[in-house]
Amino acid sequence: MRSWMIAYVAGVVVFHVWGTLLPVAYSAILFVISIVVFTFQSRVRWLSFFLVSVAWSSTYSELNKNSTLDYQYESKNLITSGYVCSIPKLKDTVVSFELCDSTIRYTPNSPVLAEGLHLTLSWYVDRSTFANSKKTPSNAHAVKQRDTKHIIGKQTFVVRLKRPHGMVNPYGFVYEKWLFRKGVNAVGYVKQSISNTKIHAEQIPVEAINELSTCEGAGVACLVTGFRIRINERLSALSGTLPHIPLIKALSVGFRGDIAPDAWTLFKHTGTQHLIAISGLHIGLVFGIAMGIAALFWRMINRVFARTKVESFNTQKQFSSIFFALGCALTYSAMAGFLVSTQRALIMLAVYYVCGLARKHIKPNTRLLIAATVVLLLDPNAVLDYGFWLSFMAVWVLFFITASHVKDKSGRMAKWFKASTSMQWVIFIGLCPILLASGMGVSYTSLIANFVAIPLVGVVTVPLVLVGLVVMPFSSWVFDQIMIIANTSLEWLFRFLAVFREFEVVSINDETRVITAAISLLSLVIILLPGWRSVKLWLVITVGMLLWFKPNNDNSSKPELVIFDVGQGLAVAAVKGNQAFVYDTGPAYRVGSAAQRSLVPYLNAKGISHIEMLIVSHGDDDHSGGLADLEQAFSLGRLITGQPERLSTQHPVERCENGLTKTAHWYKAQFYYLPAISARPLSANNHSCVVKLTLGGRSVLLMGDIEKQAERLLVSQYGDDLKADVLVAGHHGSKNATSQYLIDHVMPDQVIFSAGYKSRFNHPHPDAVERAVSNGAKVFNTAESGAIILKQAENNDWVTVPYRERINAFWMF
Repeated sequence: MRSWMIAYVAGVVVFHVWGTLLPVAYSAILFVISIVVFTFQSRVRWLSFFLVSVAWSSTYSELNKNSTLDYQYESKNLITSGYVCSIPKLKDTVVSFELCDSTIRYTPNSPVLAEGLHLTLSWYVDRSTFANSKKTPSNAHAVKQRDTKHIIGKQTFVVRLKRPHGMVNPYGFVYEKWLFRKGVNAVGYVKQSISNTKIHAEQIPVEAINELSTCEGAGVACLVTGFRIRINERLSALSGTLPHIPLIKALSVGFRGDIAPDAWTLFKHTGTQHLIAISGLHIGLVFGIAMGIAALFWRMINRVFARTKVESFNTQKQFSSIFFALGCALTYSAMAGFLVSTQRALIMLAVYYVCGLARKHIKPNTRLLIAATVVLLLDPNAVLDYGFWLSFMAVWVLFFITASHVKDKSGRMAKWFKASTSMQWVIFIGLCPILLASGMGVSYTSLIANFVAIPLVGVVTVPLVLVGLVVMPFSSWVFDQIMIIANTSLEWLFRFLAVFREFEVVSINDETRVITAAISLLSLVIILLPGWRSVKLWLVITVGMLLWFKPNNDNSSKPELVIFDVGQGLAVAAVKGNQAFVYDTGPAYRVGSAAQRSLVPYLNAKGISHIEMLIVSHGDDDHSGGLADLEQAFSLGRLITGQPERLSTQHPVERCENGLTKTAHWYKAQFYYLPAISARPLSANNHSCVVKLTLGGRSVLLMGDIEKQAERLLVSQYGDDLKADVLVAGHHGSKNATSQYLIDHVMPDQVIFSAGYKSRFNHPHPDAVERAVSNGAKVFNTAESGAIILKQAENNDWVTVPYRERINAFWMF
């Protein structure tokens, strides 16, 4: 049986590493072969489970992928009806929420086009319509104010949708993969609500929230989400006096949308971010508390009833305690919206204790293997989540520590302290490889921070929050007092973690892969080695030295240039060794920026801490929106722009100088600035600082947002000096840019358009693409290809790699 389960898990992993969907016929053949092998080849029956897991993983993945929105319905006005299945998240002038079990149609009376969809929607609104509103931002004039309604229960909207497409960049967060794992079938925005209930201008009243009849016919999931929204709004009412309400929301209803960026940074630097989300740890805590309550209940029964009566209860005692605890854990998981991590924890708990109830001696490792098999049987794509590996690895390493302390003869407090300390350092060492590989990084101080933070949050804060939720329907005053105490416990947590604020997080980069492999190997040896304390001590010291060691990048490495996939915007980086040249920073988003999601992770992965030269072509947000995040993450050398007056920065800014040439040992940059040579005033777009960048014998012309008339002026002044191998098209490929006149003089081999997928601007324009193609250039579009990587190979030839093609994963849309 163990070999069968190992084979099944291995088959799932092999399929996902391979990353390609099987044709339906091939999957059917694998199922047939597995039956034949199982029936006639008893010695290798494990092979049948391996084949079944591969076939089932492919079939399951294809079913999920095929359920997405059809291309023909993209960017069209549609009417959708469904129930709100997430807590709405308000950021500045947009509300984001999810709509489940949705149907779409063209008109209210037309046939249903698709049903059962899971949608992620954004609704642009005026902040003043919400209870926790702040002063409307200065850019509110750009947001069209609409009549909105209370986002809860069953809803009907006029929407525009597109397939769950996301930006894809090297080392960046892959939003598309995240959407696939959440089962999202389409994303889009609300144009209008056509429901009847209107939102109150001042505050959403509790009475309106209590009207859960809006979930009629939508099922229990709608009611549960409505209850979560009610609790979230009740907690929001306390946010004015209790500063840590956003964390209490995270621990009570799993809503993390209000946590400040500074708080997230602190948690990351101390390795405690796992505490501020309802995860397997919290589900386990609730299960343990419930088991303690059940044990207390049965102790009272023993005292109240006669011994003969109690003995008749003994057969039911264990069953009732476990099922009561599982019920409590299930309820808490529902409060978190049945996150994948909580579902996984529930399955692990259920499998572990059902094995115990079976009254058969099943080793902990086998129980864990059974749990992994069940999880992957229900959801083979779970292996795509780093949380899956973190959860099972954490439980696995804890089994060894728990077993070693079972026969410990020391005092109770000494035994507890020794076991707790051992668990902390083993988890810290054992999870290092996964944390580094996932990009989460490893905090130097997480061992100490978690030793205090886990008991504080798990034993004090979470029980207080749970008790508060229980008493909330009966007494608002008692609820408020409990929340005050919970807020105080979190204040203690912040004061303690603040001690470690300045410590950095270790992250993996291209130069530390060998070190990461060494850490992985030593970690396994440390965990598995039965004794030899002196050897273990030496290995721990070695791991510590490896974590502190940061190699210098080889400046003789080959140069690389990346045009990032940032949606409707532009961001370009050229690197060689530990040196970097950046042109434009991409747009600022409603939450974060393109630089934060693409440039910063990429440069960090390359081991870069200083940007030698940063060019911001002009002041438009889609080119300058990430400047603040770059300044925060790296030290800057020269900062040059075509519009210094429009940049918000403390760093010295130079105006682009026409005719300037900057030469370094690895690149040459030539600057062109049209306002310096134009007799007439130019638009903001035509103030772009144009740069011709040459590195490793390859030249790239970066046009910013230059338009047709300015292109003609540029060509008339510089002519064939503009000739380049690669043209990064101006103004994202608008009809009024990338003119034939420019292309005839630049004569590029490649033309790259940086544009947003299905954006309202419809860039690049077909005419601009046609002009490039007709001139013999190969065309790339970041909206379709993801980031475009230009890299010099060992033979000094340049290769162009669309990053989507490099990933080539089945979950990409």
